Amino acid sequence: MNDNQILDLELFRDYAEGVLGSLGPDGGQQYCLIWLHLRGYRIYRRQRGLFRGKELVDAFGGLLLQHFPSGLVGHAEADGYLVLSNGTDVELTVVDLNASLLRRYPDARVVAEAGVCTLGGQDGSKDSLKTLVEKAQQALRSIEGKTDQRVAYYSESMDRSIRLNSYVPHHLQEAIENHYIHVLYQPIVRTLTGQICGAEALARWDDPVMGSISPGEFVPILEQRHMSHLLDACIVELVAEDFEACGENNAEALVPVSVNLSRYDFEDCDIFEVFEKAVRAHSLPPSLFRLELSEGALTVSHDLLKNELERFRRAGYEVWLDNFGSGYASMSVLGEFHFDAVKFDLHLMRSLRTSGRDGGAAVMLSYTVNMIKEMKMTSAIVGVETEEGYHWLRQHGFEMQQGFYFGRPQTYGGIIGSDRQIEDYRSRDYFSRVGAVQIDNRTLGGNHQTHAADPMAIIEKRGENLELLVANQALETFVKEYGFRNSEDFAQQMYRASGAMQERMRDFLERVAEGGQNVLLTLWTGGRIMDLWGSLLAKDPERHSMAIIMQASMIVESEKNRGQDLRDMLRVLYTVYDRMDLVSRTEHLVERSFLNAPDYGIMIEGRDYDTAVRLFAREVIRRRDQSRFIQFMDEATVDERLRVENRLTLLDAFEVKKRSGGYMLKAFIIIPMTTHGQKAMLIAMRDMVQTEEKCIR
Repeated sequence: MNDNQILDLELFRDYAEGVLGSLGPDGGQQYCLIWLHLRGYRIYRRQRGLFRGKELVDAFGGLLLQHFPSGLVGHAEADGYLVLSNGTDVELTVVDLNASLLRRYPDARVVAEAGVCTLGGQDGSKDSLKTLVEKAQQALRSIEGKTDQRVAYYSESMDRSIRLNSYVPHHLQEAIENHYIHVLYQPIVRTLTGQICGAEALARWDDPVMGSISPGEFVPILEQRHMSHLLDACIVELVAEDFEACGENNAEALVPVSVNLSRYDFEDCDIFEVFEKAVRAHSLPPSLFRLELSEGALTVSHDLLKNELERFRRAGYEVWLDNFGSGYASMSVLGEFHFDAVKFDLHLMRSLRTSGRDGGAAVMLSYTVNMIKEMKMTSAIVGVETEEGYHWLRQHGFEMQQGFYFGRPQTYGGIIGSDRQIEDYRSRDYFSRVGAVQIDNRTLGGNHQTHAADPMAIIEKRGENLELLVANQALETFVKEYGFRNSEDFAQQMYRASGAMQERMRDFLERVAEGGQNVLLTLWTGGRIMDLWGSLLAKDPERHSMAIIMQASMIVESEKNRGQDLRDMLRVLYTVYDRMDLVSRTEHLVERSFLNAPDYGIMIEGRDYDTAVRLFAREVIRRRDQSRFIQFMDEATVDERLRVENRLTLLDAFEVKKRSGGYMLKAFIIIPMTTHGQKAMLIAMRDMVQTEEKCIR
């Protein structure tokens, strides 16, 4: 029956119907109709070109002739073949078929899959060829997305799918006109704030005849019939109507909505004009719509798709990649197209629950999120069901989250009227810039690169209030070593409490708020050095709020790139002096300040030296000593005074204010030095000893 040739579809139908007509009531021999295709073929064709794609399909047909020597083989469509066979072990044959494909095309990354409908008895011997083909196709669709199954047999439980395959296309227009098709929305939440910043539109079909038809049932059927653009045009219009109805009294409360698109939307209609028509008719800003495309939509001609997406982007629409990590979306897609956001697939959340927060899925997510942020794209994830999952994803940098934990699909009115706060549209830009920072990467930009273990946090300052938005685990560990309960306690104590160290922290934050990048603050506390690097991420002028990223590092035993001898010497100095300030005599600036006692601060890094001295004198030095202190600290006269006194250092004593009240005598020492070839001086303060008091007096 094989005759060693591939039949076209019409000839296959003639031969197959002849064979079926010759069968007796019980089906005679055990025949089966098989629908086979190549999973991964479209990606192969896109990467290798049409000629190589056709070559692969032809080779696949030749292998089918070899592996089904007594069957009819017909080319149905693109990479799809029909086989009418008898007495064949289909599962074993498909295994052999894939082995042959791998030997011939080792780098193709394609695999043969089959849907089978057996004939005879109750399994369908009296069905028409058309019905048998539909059953075989339905069996094949049942293993879509499964990596551990290559063959599926039709069963009677699939009868509903067969009925829907005919019902859906013929009743789509009726469902649209009678509002059997409607839209529900699932909220999308901003990770940093927990506020609703968007929603995804989900099509629902409640039919009077077939009951509830799920998207998993009707969408593939419509796509196969090239009718999905009619459904998507309906969804766009329904979303626009909801925008208009809910925004009539409060347009500012509206949140953007993501609409899922199919590749056929770009092939079968002008989908851009569909959106533009809805926007014009309902007087809406395009920014309220987000397009979500799965990789299946990217199999359209690249030039066509890039041009269409650019039209959308120029007009103010956002374009998102959906289902990233589902097994279809590949890294190459991110290099070929630019997306405003990448939404990770639901199955990754399942992988997290299976492998644990420290398993392979967690590592992959962290690195991939970092990569996406470096490509200037927003990261989102769907499938969040628990508070634990929400906080874990927050710590690992996901900017948006979606799932049952935040709410089930509901009406648009239910979304914007929910108990969960709606994000102010004016702050979307602000939080997008803040969320773009990946704290696990621990890079502030510029010349300063942090190390893998560096503690980091994103802090928001609004007026006089400070809020810790997110901190990594390294910071939590770090602050506990300094005696704080947690990172939030650290932020509040360092900012709100009184004291010189807190004054320096507040000044540091103000300098960052003014637009500072890689601003350094060095604190000396408890015999240890704490470095804080701050950079401004975003500023919302209307709310007078800002966000910074903070990096802290401890210079103790583990400090690298310094010799052990130097560390030992510094440790002794830290125990002797209350504070030390390094002053650049060339730039006339306070370059570094080290504090070992929080009572004495004020002389702030980066500040003009003369200004810092006057401020220190006013706030710390006893009034009767202030004028003499300013003269002692006069940098312009240091060299002359050293020459006249024939000394290497200058020493004097002044009464210094204590936090508890009253004053105590402190020794101040000025030591001229050179750093990086430039003139500098070190100013140190410590307790007086009796011999020094006698010498000074």
